[in-house]
Amino acid sequence: MRASVALLLATVLLGACQSAEVRDGRFVRFFDELTFGSGADGAGDKRAVVRRWEGPLVWSAAGSEPFQEAVAARMAAIAAIAGRDADRVGEDGDIRITQDPVGTTYPVQDNLTSCFARVVYGGDQIIRVRIRIAEETPERVVRCIDHEMMHGLGFLSHSAAIASVMSPLHTQERLSRWDIMAIRALMSERLAAGTSRETALAEVARLLPDLRAFADTQAGGLRAD
Repeated sequence: MRASVALLLATVLLGACQSAEVRDGRFVRFFDELTFGSGADGAGDKRAVVRRWEGPLVWSAAGSEPFQEAVAARMAAIAAIAGRDADRVGEDGDIRITQDPVGTTYPVQDNLTSCFARVVYGGDQIIRVRIRIAEETPERVVRCIDHEMMHGLGFLSHSAAIASVMSPLHTQERLSRWDIMAIRALMSERLAAGTSRETALAEVARLLPDLRAFADTQAGGLRAD
């Protein structure tokens, strides 16, 4: 009987270890697709290096009062995750978020969408972001801000690997636990602009325990499958 119990316990522990390895690999793949590109959404060949935002998030917003309040709340949350200061300025921030009339659409690749981001680079650093959003319902505004700001921080592409605001297959209304971990990893001091893909993915794998612990404090109890 004791031998059977011991064998069962060992089997459970082995399964847990294997599951953890699968989850780790899945997250690293998710980060890789977001940061360096995925052929699934027409982004072309993978990037060779990290290209990301550096410094504080200096932003401005134009739109209705509820829209501007939503932008302020999400920018504060994203800055906290990224470990950056967020400073609002008058009309022309380095990150500018503008509300357009509902019904406006923007051509992005082969699709029409209600929000998009234009990212301007200076070498491997992102120096300017222009986000336009043609939504007014709170949940859609929040999703657009979270999605487009992930592009603005340096996530080139999309990924369906995990529940995410960057996934074309999941209806995620705001940053998921995995998105929080991805932002924290990308903005880590270990992944400066210009870091090679190989080095970046190795560092992300090493950072996983810290990323999980941080997500526990930020995700409001969110858990991903």
